[in-house]
Amino acid sequence: MDNHQSKLAEELADRKHLFCASPQTLLCTINSMILESLIPYHPGDARPVPGVSTYQMIDQAAELSYTWVRYFANVCFTGQW
Repeated sequence: MDNHQSKLAEELADRKHLFCASPQTLLCTINSMILESLIPYHPGDARPVPGVSTYQMIDQAAELSYTWVRYFANVCFTGQW
């Protein structure tokens, strides 16, 4: 993603939590804003997320490490890249 803040703002705007504008569309966005159309944002519970992503990252790192160890062991024993 080239600009995660823009992507987040666009997603929150699509969900009607805020108005999103670029410098080129700012005046039009301000003129057409209907504040009553906004939906309050209620943050979710992010506590379960680190546990899931941590386990996934550990599994992926372990698999990658195992793959590289096998590859380099093969190179060492056979001399073939």
